Amino acid sequence: MILRRVIDHFRKQEWTAIAIDFLIVVIGVFIGIQVSNLNAERAARVEEARIIDRLHTEFVDLREQTKPRIARIETYARRTGKLIDHIRSGVPPATDSEMRTYLDAVWSNSGLPPAPASYLELINSGSIARLSDPELRAALTRYAQRNEVAATSWNTMFPLFNDPRSVFHEAVRFSTDFDAYVSAEPEAIIESYDWEKLKQGGAEFENIQAAQWQQYYFANNLLDAIDGVVRQLEKRR
Repeated sequence: MILRRVIDHFRKQEWTAIAIDFLIVVIGVFIGIQVSNLNAERAARVEEARIIDRLHTEFVDLREQTKPRIARIETYARRTGKLIDHIRSGVPPATDSEMRTYLDAVWSNSGLPPAPASYLELINSGSIARLSDPELRAALTRYAQRNEVAATSWNTMFPLFNDPRSVFHEAVRFSTDFDAYVSAEPEAIIESYDWEKLKQGGAEFENIQAAQWQQYYFANNLLDAIDGVVRQLEKRR
């Protein structure tokens, strides 16, 4: 319609009318672009709000899963330390149950929970950079760094208590019954042990305890990063 009118104005050389028609077209295009941009921005805000709600739910859950696991890591490290004290003194624990509890702590490990699914989706899609809050982006980056360090700590520790040539594995015999591990009871999991052989593993157990304390330290740093993410998310809700 406008094109036909412009052609008609050209034929009649009505330059003022042509200018007005051109201005109408430009303004119309401009308004259309602005409306499209506003709609895109509104959709982006809605999507970001949805992502933030999901991140908040999953990071709060992650925090609650992480706390008891850190407590278990600390318990294992302290029990390993008790075993080291007995080895240094040359005197075994007073009871068989106590000994089995300490031995169970040497090889037990409380792995940390995996990263939230919503966070992994942001990483895989490269969408973290699209989050509008720089403090939230920084908090998520800090979490990623500390999560990687904590995972590296676990990978370093794993060979220490799983080496079949170690004094620990030569001195301790584990149950082959699956139900024993389901029960999580040291008395069921550990069938027998040789105290004389265990006394030769002082340095080995010290290395394991050092790795346990290292994991405890990095896990607490990770928890601090998780708290930081939750705080930033709560500011945006």
